[in-house]
Amino acid sequence: MSLFRVNMPPIPDDVQIHNIADTPTLKRAKYLMIIPIFLKIISFLIVVSTMSINPVTQEVEISPTNTIIINILGFCCIICMFLSYFYLSKLSLRRRIFNLYLAYFGIILLMGVVAAFANIIGNFILLVVFIGCIIICYILWQMGKELSFILNSPYFFKGIKLALIGGIIVGITSFIIAVIYAAVLGNLDALSPFANIILLITVLIFFAACITALAGSIFYLIGIFKINQVITYGEQTPNLIS
Repeated sequence: MSLFRVNMPPIPDDVQIHNIADTPTLKRAKYLMIIPIFLKIISFLIVVSTMSINPVTQEVEISPTNTIIINILGFCCIICMFLSYFYLSKLSLRRRIFNLYLAYFGIILLMGVVAAFANIIGNFILLVVFIGCIIICYILWQMGKELSFILNSPYFFKGIKLALIGGIIVGITSFIIAVIYAAVLGNLDALSPFANIILLITVLIFFAACITALAGSIFYLIGIFKINQVITYGEQTPNLIS
């Protein structure tokens, strides 16, 4: 369990601490981190309540109007996070969290552009997506670590740890389940006793990983709502969180 423990370094005596009660900029940064949570909930509710299955292609479809609304909400989320990290970078005198989010946004944008040409580049897209996912996981890990450092809160790094590890295990177990399901052409009764045991263990690990990822998300949300200070460490102070 030491993997999920966050060791916070002591705050030096010679650094300035901005408390949220006395710092309007920190209040704005906090609110700008909270707003995307509600926007994403609204987007999710729109998708769930309006999606339909095409009887011909058997694909999930969303009306063009709702797609536009969801895209607008997504764009608003991006702007909110850019501004929030800009304010936090300004208060902490460290550009790292803002630069990490720029890199994260750039990788997501690049993967979206590559996906648009999937029919042209063929299987090469799988390699691009795989590499992109690894880079994104690294960036998110570093973002959680940096947020915990400048906000003096272990919840961000702990949440990112749990969410990423749980999410990776969910992806691996989902792949294993899909392979087993495809191997018997959807007829689970055709599985051998040994394969049934493997499938059962994989499913149990899958659900445990889902719970772990959910717990990580909850920790991260707690961190956002508990923001009450930012530490002015400056660029020269190393992040010693582990």
